[in-house]
Amino acid sequence: MKTKYLNKQLFTIGAGTLGAMFAGATASNMLAEKGTGVFSKYAVPITGAGLVVAGSVLMSSGGDGRKAGMGIGGVGVSILGNEGYKMITNGGVNGTPKLNTGNVEQA
Repeated sequence: MKTKYLNKQLFTIGAGTLGAMFAGATASNMLAEKGTGVFSKYAVPITGAGLVVAGSVLMSSGGDGRKAGMGIGGVGVSILGNEGYKMITNGGVNGTPKLNTGNVEQA
């Protein structure tokens, strides 16, 4: 029985992930600095949503694009999940309780 230690598909998914991380950071910084209003305030979630859409489109294409799209979409979902967590823990949504993170603020 032959054991495969490295799968070539992993490199395509990893390249998509790495590219999406770089593109997402660059895009959110550009939106935050040059944008006004909603684009400036919600630069990170907008970037995450864009990565989810881009990843979904690439996944529909098939072949290596599908594998790269998995990495890109995964980064987008991760960004949106992180922003959602921050919003909930900081009490950003009306009606949701503020979670105790264990940090004690001193006066």
